[in-house]
Amino acid sequence: MENLHKAFELAEHCFKGKLRKTGEPYVNHCYNVMHILKDSGLDDEDLLIAAMLHDVCEDTDLYTRKIQELFGNRVRLTITMLSRNQKPRPDTLKAGFKADETFKTFNEYLEYRLLIHVNRFYMGVLVEPYSLFIKMAVQIDNLATVEIFSNEKIARKIREVKKYFLPIYNKLYYENVLTPGYKKKYSLLKKHLVETLKKKEKALKEKLQFQRMYQELV
Repeated sequence: MENLHKAFELAEHCFKGKLRKTGEPYVNHCYNVMHILKDSGLDDEDLLIAAMLHDVCEDTDLYTRKIQELFGNRVRLTITMLSRNQKPRPDTLKAGFKADETFKTFNEYLEYRLLIHVNRFYMGVLVEPYSLFIKMAVQIDNLATVEIFSNEKIARKIREVKKYFLPIYNKLYYENVLTPGYKKKYSLLKKHLVETLKKKEKALKEKLQFQRMYQELV
């Protein structure tokens, strides 16, 4: 696991000083994703390396060719298909967004970018199927702290997983893209993701109901 330790060091270096919206070091997210995979019985070294580094090309100045030099083509390919290519980030884009005939609202534009990412991810998983495990683990960890966002953004993140990604996961499962041994591990991860999704959706509904009741009272 020498390369995995190298990936730890690279992630620590790339995300040094960077924080998540929660205020914790960004690299914690990388460790969380990796541990979610390991807890599900996934211990393939390339998979864990890609999990540790899944955001480095999207959120830092590191390029995929450097990933290939250090860890090989499989890790590079996995990270490439998981990256959204969102430089600049959506919050920066919103400031300069102007409605036109193609996108009447900023949310329509975000939906378009999401569809590009979803399509790219699906086509990529057909080449490297086990990268879907990383995507599921990323979504589990992101949903764990989703409450820090606005109600609108929480709803969008929940909808993104339910409408676009869960159907893809199911399709890949029933198309036998995964080997039998990995199907059991997939089932564990999917159960974790669905339970987390239901919990956050329930919390959002209760929050919105409370806010409506509060508004009626005041």
